Amino acid sequence: MITEAGALGAAIIAGVGAGLFESYTQGVDAMVKLERVFEPAPRQHEQYQARYQHYRRLWPLMADYLRELG
Repeated sequence: MITEAGALGAAIIAGVGAGLFESYTQGVDAMVKLERVFEPAPRQHEQYQARYQHYRRLWPLMADYLRELG
């Protein structure tokens, strides 16, 4: 199982650059093995969208305060 997808992507890019793979597709085909497929959950998406709308309303009110904290 790959836990560092960024490192895997960098290895594929390096492999293409070094000529080990003719294309990114070939590199992915050689190095990536799918173990599971995750499907979207429509109900969770709806809940997220509702919360996101709250965030969009809050951000303008909190932006200056949060910048001061940083």
